Amino acid sequence: RFDATTWNVPRTVIVHGAEDDDGAAGTATLRHTASGADYGRRAPAVEVTFAVADDDPLAVVVDAPAGFEVNEGSTATYAVALATAPVGGPVTVTPTSSDTAVATVSPAALTFTAGNWNRPQRVTVAGELDGDSTDGSAMITHAVSGGDYGAVSAAPVTVAVRDTGAVGVRIEPPTLTLREGAGSSYRVRLNTQPASDVTVTATSATTALAVDEDETPQTRVLTFTTADWDTAQTVRVSAAADDDAADAALSITHAVSGYAGVTTAPALPVTVEDDDAPGIAFAPAAGVALSECCAGRGRTRTGCSTRSPQRTRRWTRRR
Repeated sequence: RFDATTWNVPRTVIVHGAEDDDGAAGTATLRHTASGADYGRRAPAVEVTFAVADDDPLAVVVDAPAGFEVNEGSTATYAVALATAPVGGPVTVTPTSSDTAVATVSPAALTFTAGNWNRPQRVTVAGELDGDSTDGSAMITHAVSGGDYGAVSAAPVTVAVRDTGAVGVRIEPPTLTLREGAGSSYRVRLNTQPASDVTVTATSATTALAVDEDETPQTRVLTFTTADWDTAQTVRVSAAADDDAADAALSITHAVSGYAGVTTAPALPVTVEDDDAPGIAFAPAAGVALSECCAGRGRTRTGCSTRSPQRTRRWTRRR
């Protein structure tokens, strides 16, 4: 506000830049108009344009735990998100493993838009089985493209892959439960690559528990080669029904040959749940004779007559 005595005293206008979610700089124009006295007609409007610098740096946020690691044959995950909303289109982050024989990643790419840029997406890292017994590591890099993120780089993730490869045979799951008259299954695999073919013989010690080999239902022979040693093989198990009402604790043993001196694998405990409920069964007999006893005073007399086959009664009465 100006008057006749302060018209030539400068006033300060403070301009505040508004916060936003993107990482792009912007501009703002302020228009000044005058009113009052003779300024409403004579003073032209004045515009001032400001450059608004953004305080949100463009960045890809990679959130992996310190000492990130995964076991061979297992998976682990970490999270990726953007620091700002993308401008000009979606942003794609592509994770890539430096050594797919050690670790692989999925999905192939992550896509972030103005609607989901700040919601973390998970990258799954799978530790690959190999034929040795040493740990490994891989670096996962992240290529960034799209929107205003074309010049942005993302931090890599180093993953340690812990070897589970002590020579041996793995039984999965380690225990099994099934009902009488029903079936289930488990898997067998080798921990390391053998030098030649390996056989694993699964054997049930009782006919109450069968493994799926038609010729010898209590035995199943599995053969692993140097090419398919890391592919699990399935053994199907079935339990026979019996006449009692008790559960049974059985087991399947595993003999190994041709595998670096290993001769046995862990036995598989099998619990068979009984399907017979305890109880007493009644069955009516046909042509049942009914004995009717008639008694005189002071003595006992027994007589017989035929009644319904559904009921049989016999008594002695004294008077």
